[in-house]
Amino acid sequence: MFSIANIFCALFLLVASFFDTKTRKIPNILNIIGVIIGFAINYNNFFNTFIGFLYGFVLGYILFMMGTMGAGDGKMFAAVGAIVGIDVLFRSLIISLIIFLAYVLLENRKKFKDFFEYEKNALLSLFLRVKPVDNGKRSAFAPFLFIGFVIYQISQVWR
Repeated sequence: MFSIANIFCALFLLVASFFDTKTRKIPNILNIIGVIIGFAINYNNFFNTFIGFLYGFVLGYILFMMGTMGAGDGKMFAAVGAIVGIDVLFRSLIISLIIFLAYVLLENRKKFKDFFEYEKNALLSLFLRVKPVDNGKRSAFAPFLFIGFVIYQISQVWR
């Protein structure tokens, strides 16, 4: 709902979306501030905050190693996990992935094919231990996570 953590997370994701859209990078300092404020806001629930941070970090690291997302996206997942916890991060990610796939499909069918070709190569590279070549076809993911987070928050108000 409208807690300090949710408001800060929405602002954090909005700023991250701006940077990700313009430069395809999310500044480390922004992610560090997000993590620090996440732990500060949730100081009375350190264990759950740490679990949310760790879940976001590990998920982001795996996706980065697969070559499907940049390192900034993984750090952004860790910051969001620290701010709002594992449950909200997971549900927001599911919504944002659905929206992201719909966007890629509707934007251009050829781009959709290229997207899956890149993801297939990224998955193969994980097993072959070779970093996939970035063909410039990756989209900024922070705006989709922002939209997924907002949709999840709205769904909680109507609940």
